[in-house]
Amino acid sequence: MRENINKGESSKAGDDTVGRKCRKRRRNTELADKGERIMDKADRGTILVKFGQYGKRAVVALNALLILFMVYVVTVSAGYTVLLGDDYTHGVRVGVFNVPLLQYAAASVRYMKEIYLDWQGTYFAMFLQAFLSPINNYGMGQLRIVMMVNALLFFAALFGVVWIFTGFALRNERAAHIRLTVFSIILFSILDADVFTEIFFWYSGAMSYSIPFSVALLAILCFLLSNNDSYSDKKRTILAVAAAVLGFLAAGGSLAVSGTGCYAFVLLTVGFYLIMRKISVRNIIITATGIVGALVNTIAPGNFSRHTYNSGGDSHAWRLLQSVKWAVKTVWGETDRLTKETMFGVMLLAMILIGIRLSKKLGGGIA
Repeated sequence: MRENINKGESSKAGDDTVGRKCRKRRRNTELADKGERIMDKADRGTILVKFGQYGKRAVVALNALLILFMVYVVTVSAGYTVLLGDDYTHGVRVGVFNVPLLQYAAASVRYMKEIYLDWQGTYFAMFLQAFLSPINNYGMGQLRIVMMVNALLFFAALFGVVWIFTGFALRNERAAHIRLTVFSIILFSILDADVFTEIFFWYSGAMSYSIPFSVALLAILCFLLSNNDSYSDKKRTILAVAAAVLGFLAAGGSLAVSGTGCYAFVLLTVGFYLIMRKISVRNIIITATGIVGALVNTIAPGNFSRHTYNSGGDSHAWRLLQSVKWAVKTVWGETDRLTKETMFGVMLLAMILIGIRLSKKLGGGIA
């Protein structure tokens, strides 16, 4: 009996040893399977990351090609601008030709003053109209250079504003594929309209509209940069001063440009207040300077002289009512034309979708 008991214990010990070995092998197998799954998952993640990187690079390359194509076509085409209508009138009225620079600058200031008192308040535009006039200086070669630089200045200023503003929206995330896509959409929408012919291919239009608007964009760019917390206080102050000066100059263009610039300054001032929850003296000064420039433009004696000349004896109240009627009619008609005859509606929808996507990504941020 004692031998049977010993045999039973030995058999039980052997079974335990075999069980432990089996469990150990099973654990090793499970660990190996788990390791393989982790490696497979890591490999898939690496592939997805690489695919995402290549996809972003492809988007950047595609947008870069589209932007370069649009900029190239418009800039080169602007070099074929010819003189037309008011271009000759302004040049002749300036009254001096091929004189030294300082003497010609003084003549340009005198012409600006004459127009301000007699016809309209666009002080900056009329100075440019005279100072850069190819009729009074170097002819068609100068016209070609001025118009091409005008186009490049607009594209560069617009790109700067879009790039910096999207940087704020993305909370300083680089995301070049997103930022270039936004710029491509905006640029295509602008160039799809027919009014750009007057601002890129007409000298007088460039002086009154596109150059002052480009200066307004540069003012907005400096405004945005002056609110960058990573900059030193001295640098932010310099940028704010530059924004105020540029904003005042831009307000001396067409009143449409003045109004747009002031509207942008007000929106940015309110927006940064809502974000930072504190009043920025710099922002208020920049906005106030732009508004002062717009008022200088608006109250020019020349505006009232021209209105009196063109009104045909109608009262001020009647002209005001007619102006409101014309403004409403023009906005309605232009909105209808843009949505039906251009890609504006499609591009607006694309921008809304991008904004929703960014808002979700940023957790309901300023996008």
